[in-house]
Amino acid sequence: MTSYYIPGASPLYAHDGQPFTVQDTLYPGDWLAKAGPDSVGAIAAPDHDPATQVLDRLDTGWSVRDKTVDEVSGELASAQAMAVDLVKGQARQARGQFLTPGKDSVYLKKMTEAAAWTEAGMPADLTAYPYLGGEVGITAASAAEVVALWQSRHQACTTASAAIEAIERQAVKAITQASTVAAVEAATSGLVWPTL
Repeated sequence: MTSYYIPGASPLYAHDGQPFTVQDTLYPGDWLAKAGPDSVGAIAAPDHDPATQVLDRLDTGWSVRDKTVDEVSGELASAQAMAVDLVKGQARQARGQFLTPGKDSVYLKKMTEAAAWTEAGMPADLTAYPYLGGEVGITAASAAEVVALWQSRHQACTTASAAIEAIERQAVKAITQASTVAAVEAATSGLVWPTL
């Protein structure tokens, strides 16, 4: 069975007996078999490797040529830039599961307050500890339970943040060191980000 590459078609590769669409025109399944070589050549192109070759449309038909070094380098640089942006976006999204944007200073104040309250001997008077006093009876029944919850959440966020940072840095390193577009794609596939 002959397979034809048809630029702009859906699907891109069609074989005898398979219908396909080009620019909103539906070609029936038997069209490739019934059409003459000139008709097929007018829309179908020779098979080629898009990673290393360029398909050019000429007045006399199709031409397949190897990509120039500049074309390959440009594609690689573009793929790398897009992949780095993708990974950084995924990392931001993963971090967002663990932290509320704009509340970093609140979290730090709570951890500082929890440490100060513990170092002061866990006093019953919470006047000097406004975050802690504000959450007792809401977040947990006692100040000790609130502090334990804060510390647990802080540890979970720290662990997740460190894992996200490592995944992001490893992926970006692999992307920037990739020598082919396929290697760039491989560096971005299968990344597993921490989740709640």
